[in-house]
Amino acid sequence: KAEDLSKSLTVVVTGTKTGYVTASQTSLAMTVQPAPEPPQIFGAIRVGVILSANPGDWPVGTNLIYKWNAKTCNSCTKVDFAGSTYNKDTFTLSANELNKLMQVCVSDAASVLPARCSTYTTAVALGTLSASPNPTISGTGKKGTSLSIITGNWQPRVTFTYQWTRNGTSISGARGATYKVTQSDVGAQLNVKVTGTLSGYKPVTRTAAKSVTGKK
Repeated sequence: KAEDLSKSLTVVVTGTKTGYVTASQTSLAMTVQPAPEPPQIFGAIRVGVILSANPGDWPVGTNLIYKWNAKTCNSCTKVDFAGSTYNKDTFTLSANELNKLMQVCVSDAASVLPARCSTYTTAVALGTLSASPNPTISGTGKKGTSLSIITGNWQPRVTFTYQWTRNGTSISGARGATYKVTQSDVGAQLNVKVTGTLSGYKPVTRTAAKSVTGKK
């Protein structure tokens, strides 16, 4: 109990048997120590972030084993092992952990001391794609020529979709990485919206612009 903290406790054991003198023995005194600090998880709880574990209080020299767990809700009993290896005090959140709650358990490799587990985190949120330069449009912008998109240096494995617009209005069917300038575009401003998507991340949209020259 909390009121026993830092106090010296003993236990008296008394043995009785019919026909024998009752005898008692007192144990050695033991000072009540605070419970060891449990493991803790540090890092933003979203896809793409590397979580790190503070193992808590362990005797110096203890060989520790780390195990990362995930489950879909606080009341769920099913827990999945979220890592492929042990002895890792870090864990990179991927799309596999999206919307799941994370926990790390730390144990003594010699199995002398009991394992300790952190509390579960909040649900893993969508990740944030790394900042990318604005895309640009390559081409002269003259009628009859083709324009093409230079997307820039985005995060690896990002998939792109495109939508070309004329003076702010979407051009029907113009959803490719290239666009051929038509008579209708002369004197207008063409924009293209470039949307980058990656599983487990929030989509990001960037816009590039090009003015069309020439005469109607």
